[in-house]
Amino acid sequence: MRMYYEREEDRIRTMLCGTPLTAEKLRMSQMKLGAEWWATSYFFVLHILAKSFTQNETISFDAIHHLAENYGIDLWTDKDHLRKKLNDFTKAFRRTGLGSIHKTENDALTVDKVISKDEFRAFAAKEYEYSMGEGLVRFYPSSWEWGIRTVSNFAERILWHYITRIFDSPRVYSSPSGDNELVALYADIIETMQKTHFRFHQISPWEEVSPHTLSLIQGWERNLISKNILKPFPIGDVLFIAPSFFSTIDWRKVFSGGKFSAEKQELVVEMVENLRKTPAYPISKGSTEKYDLAKGLQRAGAIKIVEEAKTSQITPYVYLVARDVFEDVDGQMKYQYSSKPIKEFGDSTLTDLVFLSLGRARLFGEQALPGLKQLKVECKPELTKIFDDLEQKKTAMVPKKVSSGIFDPLVSIGIVMPENEKLVVDQRYSPIIKRLADYWNNLVNDPSISNIEFPPKETVDRKEHAQVEGQIRKRLGEYF
Repeated sequence: MRMYYEREEDRIRTMLCGTPLTAEKLRMSQMKLGAEWWATSYFFVLHILAKSFTQNETISFDAIHHLAENYGIDLWTDKDHLRKKLNDFTKAFRRTGLGSIHKTENDALTVDKVISKDEFRAFAAKEYEYSMGEGLVRFYPSSWEWGIRTVSNFAERILWHYITRIFDSPRVYSSPSGDNELVALYADIIETMQKTHFRFHQISPWEEVSPHTLSLIQGWERNLISKNILKPFPIGDVLFIAPSFFSTIDWRKVFSGGKFSAEKQELVVEMVENLRKTPAYPISKGSTEKYDLAKGLQRAGAIKIVEEAKTSQITPYVYLVARDVFEDVDGQMKYQYSSKPIKEFGDSTLTDLVFLSLGRARLFGEQALPGLKQLKVECKPELTKIFDDLEQKKTAMVPKKVSSGIFDPLVSIGIVMPENEKLVVDQRYSPIIKRLADYWNNLVNDPSISNIEFPPKETVDRKEHAQVEGQIRKRLGEYF
């Protein structure tokens, strides 16, 4: 079946890059994943499960539920509803050739043999083909007939392609000649897909796409710009649009002087050094100035932001990690589906969860959550013992006064497993646990590094602009 992309490699990359990056931007734009953009959350969950099956033969129901909670996936945070969806997940895996995945009596998902890298990539390619074709047709029980999905489903799929392109390099947002990357991509996808003439249940989904689809994507793009997730940058008389972070970073733009040297540049260096010693520094989204500076520093290449889910239980926080520390842990996770997911696919979904646990521990241990100090809740000694026990004994008890939710992200990806009211470390992830314990003990032993001094806006702006211009020049050199 001919799709928008002829090459399988491009289809794989769009699915594994565009879907998680779109999910991240949805969460950062203060929308619950799955509440409005259903397709992204659906494919996002399937991909996370498939990635886990390249490492593990079984994923417990609790782990799947923690995944939904940790990412705030609105459709599946309800346990009863999630149980009903497990059969749909296994059907989706069978549809894409992973028929050895099935549900057990205790609502776990299991695979007869862990999925190889080639099997996973073939799965992603088939998911792309399904999403661009049969996935756009559905059965409507109310009218007892087949029909095409809503405008938003078409918009999402085009958005995956767009986000992937921006992640590779800043693109033209406007120019004197009227160029616009989103409009050009939209026109090309519609034109190409309408020429395919494929049909499902006697329906050609791309035959007549609503003219409101482009307006919907443009409105969503403007929303992301207003939240400083995507950002316009003028270079000469052309306005480029840049992503929240780039696949590869030119570290010279972060630490060196040169054309874009800035006053108080040393504060960037000091901040990164502290975040290397004790990453996952928590900031509230209510601290709007710090939050905006953090987004600028992420785009400049200095840090990676890890996002809390949109749930009613937690005050919105993000956690700041030195970019090179994040990449190092990303590589240490030894994923079977990709050597370096953050660079290859912009996919930080699993590594995010490692730092999500550390960030939550810092919130409790440093009494940063509102009310902890007033209630005189002191958890740092207990958390120190937990991290030490996990590192040294490979098992730890979590006292009732310490929120179990701190370690849920590690449970959701199998780094630790709950057994008889204890957390038990999977031996394969002992190096990751050691790093977390080291970061925590750095914090305990040297409290002076617990507070971060942000560089002024002018410094961040210059670093950000230098990285964006460097990315544009790099792309121009590789254009053909």
